[in-house]
Amino acid sequence: MKQALFRKLSELRTKSTAPVALLVLLVVVAMPIALVGCTYSDDSDQFSGSADSTQPDPEEVVPDPPAPPVEDLWSCDYIPTINNNWHDDVLCSRGPEQLRPILLPNQSFVTEAAMRAAAADYESKLNANG
Repeated sequence: MKQALFRKLSELRTKSTAPVALLVLLVVVAMPIALVGCTYSDDSDQFSGSADSTQPDPEEVVPDPPAPPVEDLWSCDYIPTINNNWHDDVLCSRGPEQLRPILLPNQSFVTEAAMRAAAADYESKLNANG
C-alpha cells in the first residue's frame, strides 16, 4: 500500500513539473526577445530630409547680431577688500585691465546695496566713454 502511494505521488510530481518546466523555458526564451524588440527603434527618417520635417529652412534662419567682444566692455562687481575701507569694495575690469575706483567718498557709512548701485552706475559711465 505504501509503495502504491509513493508510486502515485512520484507520477504526480513528474506530470506536474513538466508544464512548469515548459513555462520557465518559455519565459527564459521570450523575455530577451521581448526586451530586444522594445529597445529597437528605427529613426532613419530623422535624417531623410522629408517635406514634413520640423527643421527650419537654413535660408530662413537669421543669425543674431554679433555681440561686442567682452574685452571691450568694462565690468564692475562688488568684491570687498579686507582693508576696512568700504569705498574701494568694487573691482572694475576690462580684459586684463583692472581698477578699484573710490566710490561714494562723501558718505561715512556705505552699505553693500549702495556700493552695488554705485558700481552699476560707474560701469555704465566707463562703457559710455569707450
